[in-house]
Amino acid sequence: MKKLVSFAAMLLVLAGMIACGKENEIEIYENHDISACTVDDPLVNIDWLKKFCTEHSKSKFTIEIHIYISRNKVNTILIMTKPFMDNFHAEQGVSVYPYNQFVLKNCLGDSVMSGETSVDSENFFPETPDWNQFFDDNEDAGLIWAINKE
Repeated sequence: MKKLVSFAAMLLVLAGMIACGKENEIEIYENHDISACTVDDPLVNIDWLKKFCTEHSKSKFTIEIHIYISRNKVNTILIMTKPFMDNFHAEQGVSVYPYNQFVLKNCLGDSVMSGETSVDSENFFPETPDWNQFFDDNEDAGLIWAINKE
């Protein structure tokens, strides 16, 4: 009987360790097939972008990086940061940082425009004339990097 109880306890501890390990896993998505800013594979060939991705590879936020192309073929890089759902306080229903952040950068890494929206907002992107004009004039060429907590 003691062996059975010990075995059951060991299984519970093992199951708990596996569950806790999965809770903290981070998944990184990389797309090396999109060219931008006059280079193939901007994740590898644009130094500031490569550094950003390395520095944020263990972020506590969801981060997405998209390449946008304007009608005149100018590339811009949109970095979106969203809080993880587990950053919400269950009893209060609010986030530790309850905003989606957006930073638009040019190919040199200079910030062109930034904004934020509340996670509770009906509009995911900032609703300003500048942002509306940006989305009217540019097309999303694709997601090139993302980090999401599973």
